[in-house]
Amino acid sequence: MGAPSTAAVALLAASKNEIEHGGVVEMLGAYALNDWRDYSGAMHVINDYIALYERGEPPPDAEWQRALYELGDARRMVANNADVVIRQHIDQRVAHLASAKSELVHLIAAIEDVERSEKQNGEASHALEWIMTLKDIAEFAEHPSFERAVEIAATRYSFDAALEHGIENLAQYYHLTVLAAHGVASLEELKSRLGNATHQATAAAEALQTEYYLHSKAQEYYDWPAYH
Repeated sequence: MGAPSTAAVALLAASKNEIEHGGVVEMLGAYALNDWRDYSGAMHVINDYIALYERGEPPPDAEWQRALYELGDARRMVANNADVVIRQHIDQRVAHLASAKSELVHLIAAIEDVERSEKQNGEASHALEWIMTLKDIAEFAEHPSFERAVEIAATRYSFDAALEHGIENLAQYYHLTVLAAHGVASLEELKSRLGNATHQATAAAEALQTEYYLHSKAQEYYDWPAYH
């Protein structure tokens, strides 16, 4: 057989380009299983056509072009329908973060009051870094984004140690009256409530960094026209 046609070379390049993105489309397919099955079938056809080309027996250009268009169309369908579900998940997580944000703001105010009440002893500054960490989490809970989700998720395992250390430092103070004024009866309650709120926010950060990423890829893959 002679040299492949110019069209066949272009179809091969376009097919390999689709395949390179197949892993992310598979991730999107978890949110749109019926569409994923159609996409997977179309991908099998393209893989077969590439194999035929590499054996020197490429399929007719028109047939390959039609199959490649069907693959691109299936990709766009996966992306579109997956994005509907992903955006719903994002909206639900953001809504749930509101309660964590409210709890964190309330408890941060209590800790800051303890710090202010003990400022004269010269030891109050030790909690400033801890308070700033908690404020970072509260800010993420109020204004979640992909970038902030990545930052919070990357450092989430340091929060437990910071919480333990912060509670230990507060134990040095005569704090119970100040905490009680904020509706916190004990250090144990403060620790439990802070732990729950920070865990809720950091767990959401881990999920949201993936969902924000997939949302952006779904938009990209839907906007990418099918080959024609």
